[in-house]
Amino acid sequence: MSNVEVKNKTKWPGWNEDLVGRLKKSQKLREHFMNDILEEGNFKDFLTALRFVVEATGGVGKLSQKTGLGRQALYRSLTEQGNPGIATVERILEGVGLKLGVHQANKVS
Repeated sequence: MSNVEVKNKTKWPGWNEDLVGRLKKSQKLREHFMNDILEEGNFKDFLTALRFVVEATGGVGKLSQKTGLGRQALYRSLTEQGNPGIATVERILEGVGLKLGVHQANKVS
């Protein structure tokens, strides 16, 4: 999984190995991190970022128990090649204490 694309597109300074450690400390930080990634609009980056959040909240094994989704299905879903459906993404987000939201992109004339 490549972090280079995510690194270059986020506003988060100090992108490095301790990201998971920092994400472990605050649900609010995880929320802001994921929202920043979503603002960029790249689904591969979103999956990469979500994988870091999953690791910060106990890992795939714990998430599997919480969501009822299989470990292998979760691993596949959270790769850059992953293509999880919206229901799977919602279950993963719920498992880490987050949810999707919709906001107006631009004013419509």
